[in-house]
Amino acid sequence: MKYLFYMIPSIPFIIRFIFVCFLKEYLSQILPETENDRSEIRSYVLTLSGFSFTALVALSILEPNIQQNIQFSIYYAFLSFLFYLFALNLQGYKNKRWHDVLSDTLLESASLCLILTVIGLLFVSNLNSYFVYGISAFAIIIWLIDFIIRLNIQINHLSEKDTKNE
Repeated sequence: MKYLFYMIPSIPFIIRFIFVCFLKEYLSQILPETENDRSEIRSYVLTLSGFSFTALVALSILEPNIQQNIQFSIYYAFLSFLFYLFALNLQGYKNKRWHDVLSDTLLESASLCLILTVIGLLFVSNLNSYFVYGISAFAIIIWLIDFIIRLNIQINHLSEKDTKNE
């Protein structure tokens, strides 16, 4: 059961993969420069990757006996930093529509990992368990609402474009 927690960051990838299967022909097309907006996304990603990097470094320099209790948080901070870094690098050479979808997926998974980093720390703290469960659920719900809205917008946008191309 414990190992299922390691799989949580794959949720956005699985959902996006299903989405990509329906629009794979359209997503293999070249991305027009008007839809690219690399610099805006790069500045956003660079800022968030800094949060992940800071969390990873801070958690990594703790005493080893403390690190044993926060293994999930270190794992999630590491994944968050890697996903943000990959999304940042992807912005430099994205030229197909699927690159844009992959970038969005990396950003969503990275933000989920950042939230899970904090949640992991809360669960090993001495805080009231009702408080920890409550704010953890609230954080996941906020992320989930944002994920569903972004996914819905992208599906509608790409479906309209795919319909126009047929």
